[in-house]
Amino acid sequence: MSSRRPSVVLVLHVTQSSFCCRQTLRVMSPCVNVRRKAKGVAQNALRYVALGDSLTEGLGDRDFAHERHGKGWADRFATLLACTAADSGGVVEFANLAVRSRTAASIFGEQVDRALELRPDLVTIMAGANDLWRPGACLDSVEACVRSALDRLLTSGARVILANTINPVHHWAFRSGVARSARMSDLLSRLAKEYNLDLLDVHGSVSLRRQRFWAQDMVHFGERGHIHVANRAAKLMGVPYRLTVPSFDEPPRDYQTPRDFAEWIYRHVLPFSYRVFRRITAGDGIEPKHEDYVVVRADAWPTRLVSNTEPSRARFSMDARV
Repeated sequence: MSSRRPSVVLVLHVTQSSFCCRQTLRVMSPCVNVRRKAKGVAQNALRYVALGDSLTEGLGDRDFAHERHGKGWADRFATLLACTAADSGGVVEFANLAVRSRTAASIFGEQVDRALELRPDLVTIMAGANDLWRPGACLDSVEACVRSALDRLLTSGARVILANTINPVHHWAFRSGVARSARMSDLLSRLAKEYNLDLLDVHGSVSLRRQRFWAQDMVHFGERGHIHVANRAAKLMGVPYRLTVPSFDEPPRDYQTPRDFAEWIYRHVLPFSYRVFRRITAGDGIEPKHEDYVVVRADAWPTRLVSNTEPSRARFSMDARV
């Protein structure tokens, strides 16, 4: 009889409408010999791929303009997964395929194509924000793209976490998109329920209605916002770690002063309008920051343990909901 310690690390329960059985994905301990499907992937690794636009790429996070690697809610969420995996000797291998300005058609098309090549265990998708402002955007076509992508991902055996869209009520200039955002979020929420997926509910987040959670451009999550979404995803999955909120030089504020507003127009609104006039996007020529797997450092960001369960012996249920 073997004396090896049983492997009970991060267990992902997957219930998929397209499957008759309940599947289990694991981050195994190093002593377990697991046959990996993807070339070059470590045997004790959980493979996580993030799909999306600038929100998932990480724009607005601390010092993103100087170094975008490791920034954004998805990268931070990967750190929380890595903390859990590290408790039992496992690792998380992470690819972030998100690129700014991408629409739902691109995310659920080209990015899903690449994700399938990577054969991930876990996929998160946050899409639709850029479709809110596109003239003539059709929800029927978005739904068709989402259905096709989900069918393909679930057939591959990946677990999918689907996010709905932001609710742009934090700034009065975006109020015209509130109704469209609600319709898009209703669509994504309905599909998540139909496919029996976990829903990362950013649209319903009360915190994201406050300007302090947004970057100076008011379009992307700020550092507080990225931390909030990453922690929300961790709670959704039953991960017992959370990112700690750092101290800031200035107190939080949920309004713009006249000077802030003038600077916002000059630094963000006018450049955006210029790109629209020239029919170019901020994502033109931008490549994904992690097009292939990288090993995530468990100490990349300060974290804290929020569960009383001993991580080395814990079995984390992935049926939790926010």
